[in-house]
Amino acid sequence: YGLCWFDGTNFGIIPQQQTGGLPHAQIYDIEVKNLSDGYEMWISCASRGIAVLTVDNPAIFSLNLTMFIEGFYRSNTNSMISDSVKVYLRNSTAPYALKDSAKSVLSSSGNAALGFSNVTTGQYYIVVNHRNSLETWSRNGGELFTAGGSLNYNMSDQITKAYGRNLKQVDTSPVRFADYSGDVNQDGSVDLTD
Repeated sequence: YGLCWFDGTNFGIIPQQQTGGLPHAQIYDIEVKNLSDGYEMWISCASRGIAVLTVDNPAIFSLNLTMFIEGFYRSNTNSMISDSVKVYLRNSTAPYALKDSAKSVLSSSGNAALGFSNVTTGQYYIVVNHRNSLETWSRNGGELFTAGGSLNYNMSDQITKAYGRNLKQVDTSPVRFADYSGDVNQDGSVDLTD
């Protein structure tokens, strides 16, 4: 007996701790069926038959990010060594509340595709974290996101694409800017303690 849960990937049963209440039937099996716009959970219960729970996926916002990481960029090939980044979306006004996050791998051409499901229409800062680089925020004022929409943001073509011009030029042909490398201990500065 218990309450069924599903997080989009895994499912399980939270055991019922008291008599009465949920769901008065022993759950024998749970099957998840993917749909184009969500999923269904088919639950087999001892005395209740089969229950079907349909869950719609939230609107996904797509961010196509282009950026480079200084120590990973090779100007002779105009490419970089691929590595993972974590990207956060923060409100564009103080106290800059965290709204969502996603993780992706930057390709050798500096591209990453990210999906966010907790975003409503509004202005957000794009905040990029890499394991060996300074945290970098998008330009002053943030970017306009539309729920269910997409945005292409190229942080490598102009130094002004990062808040405080927090980028380093790594190539002159083509002109490219990159996130500063070297913040190994992730304390917000590159110094002798890294």
